[in-house]
Amino acid sequence: MASSAVDPNIFYAIVAIAAVFGISTIALGMRGRLRSMNVRGIWGILSFTFREAIRTKWLLLFAFIFFLLAVDIPDLYLASAGNLPPEYLPSTLASLISVSFPLIPLLPLPVGSVSIVDERESGTLQYLLSNPVTKAEFFFGRSIGLLLATTAVIVIGFGGAAAIVYTQHLAAYAPIILIMLFAGMLNAVMLGIALIISEFSKRKATAMGVGIMVWFILAVVSSLDQLVISVSLKLGAVPALAVVLLDPVESSRLLTVFGGGLGASQVTNSALVVQHVLRGNSFEYVLISVILWVTLTFAAGFLIFRHQDAA
Repeated sequence: MASSAVDPNIFYAIVAIAAVFGISTIALGMRGRLRSMNVRGIWGILSFTFREAIRTKWLLLFAFIFFLLAVDIPDLYLASAGNLPPEYLPSTLASLISVSFPLIPLLPLPVGSVSIVDERESGTLQYLLSNPVTKAEFFFGRSIGLLLATTAVIVIGFGGAAAIVYTQHLAAYAPIILIMLFAGMLNAVMLGIALIISEFSKRKATAMGVGIMVWFILAVVSSLDQLVISVSLKLGAVPALAVVLLDPVESSRLLTVFGGGLGASQVTNSALVVQHVLRGNSFEYVLISVILWVTLTFAAGFLIFRHQDAA
C-alpha cells in the first residue's frame, strides 16, 4: 500500500463549508420567522409523529431484533449454564453490536421514506400547511419526531442487552453508551436520506422500494471489504479512503473500532486504510465525516422540502 498523507486543512475546510451550508440553509428557511415560530405546532407534529412511529410493529420488531443480535441468546444460555467463562459475554457484547451496524439503516429508511409522501398522497400535508404551520415547522417537527422514535428503538434494543449482560457493573456501560451514540448518528444519516427519498417520490410504494434499495446498496458496499484494497492497489490509498468515508455505514462502524475500544478483532481492510492515511487522527476525521453526513442530509432535505409544492 503506497504511503499517503492527508492535509488536515482540507478536512477543516470541508467541515467549515458544510457548517456554513447547514447554518445558512436553516437561517434562510427561518428568516423573519424566529419570533413568530409556532412552537406549539412544532411540538404537536413532533409528539404525534413520535407516538405514531413508536407504536408501529416495524419499530417494535427492530427493537427486539437489535436486542437479540446484541445479547446473542445461545451464548447467553451457555453462559448461564456455566459452559462459558464469566467474562465471555461482557467482552463480546460491544463487538456483536458493532457487527449489527449494516442492519441499522433498515430501521429509519422504510419509516422515513414514506413519512412525507404519505402525507402528500392523503392530502394531510396540504391541510396542515393551510393552518398556522409553515413548511419549516412541519419539517422540523416531523424529522425530530422520527429521529427520537428510531433512536429510542436503538437504545431499547442495545441498552436492554447491556442491562442483561452487565447487570450492576456500571463502569462496563461506558463503551456501550458510546457505541449506541455512533449507532444513533448512523440512524440520523439514514433518516436524512430517507426524508430526501420521500420528498422526491410520488407514491408511497415507490418510496418504500427506493428506501430498501438504498439499504441493499449500502449493505453490499459495506460488506465488500476487498473493494477498499482493490481501489487502494489500483488508485492509491487516498481514493480508497474516500470510498470508506463516502459510505456512512462503514464510517459509523469504524467509529466503534477507533472510539469504542473493540480491539484487533474488528479491524478490517477499511480500518487499515483509514489508519494508514490518517495515522493518529483516524477517529477524529471519521467522526467529522459522519457529522458531515448528518448535517448535509438534513440541510438538503429541508432545502428541498421548502421549495416543493405541498400537493
